[in-house]
Amino acid sequence: MNAEKVLTWSVAALGHLKNGANGNAAEILDYLKTEAEAEIRRNAAKQSGNANRQKAAERVIKSAKSTQREALHGSWIDSKGLQCICDGFQAYRLREALPLETIPEKETPLDLSRIIAENRGDLLTLPPVPELKAHIKAEKARKKAQKDKTAPAWDFGEELPQVNAEYLLNALELLPDAIAIASRERPTLRAIYFKSEHGDGILLPVRKA
Repeated sequence: MNAEKVLTWSVAALGHLKNGANGNAAEILDYLKTEAEAEIRRNAAKQSGNANRQKAAERVIKSAKSTQREALHGSWIDSKGLQCICDGFQAYRLREALPLETIPEKETPLDLSRIIAENRGDLLTLPPVPELKAHIKAEKARKKAQKDKTAPAWDFGEELPQVNAEYLLNALELLPDAIAIASRERPTLRAIYFKSEHGDGILLPVRKA
């Protein structure tokens, strides 16, 4: 959030306080607090050279927050000291913790060791990040013209999985230099396993047309 937006929201909050609308002012101030904390986390990640990884992790958490599963509304540290994030379609365990918001204290963390497991199928050829970004941009434009609201997809090929292309981008940015392995059994339906020196994760496929 830039200084102009902070000033705009601060003036609005001040106006509500002067008019006795304390509830509205409290909501605005809470929003400013949340945004300020997020900006601090982004700056910390940028200074450590993890800006792209930070953005990808925040996208996963944002996706998780679109669900009602509050146990996924942030990050958590598992019993092995790995930082975990998951939205129900993609899940990651990171060796080096990023400055992310955490799940509510009342929630019991999900045990990703029960979900993330290494595959023994085909090694998938991953697209370079610039190529994938260009593909996503082109697919969004095409789908918009056709009034198609489905997410852009990336197809790894015949008898291989197809995935949400934006989720694949998350995996590639969160786990640079990762390898991706399809499931040996029913590879078009079972999760892809990603492994890198930064951690590991899984991504569920989407059904092919």
